[in-house]
Amino acid sequence: MLERFKTVDLHPDAVDNPTMGTIFNRYFHRYTPPRPLAEIEADIRGIETDIMRMLSEVTGGAPASEPRQD
Repeated sequence: MLERFKTVDLHPDAVDNPTMGTIFNRYFHRYTPPRPLAEIEADIRGIETDIMRMLSEVTGGAPASEPRQD
């Protein structure tokens, strides 16, 4: 019965186990370093500004103040 579930794998490190196949990330993953922190922070600040603008439109209030700059 389990014969139909066996994985066919030609890699020498592959596990011959009916429940496991090749872990593709191990062989095909390409590392991408994270973006610089200043770039991520600038994106977050822009999103905060957009959210504050949209909230002021929905509530009908005056434009909200800019998010604080810690």
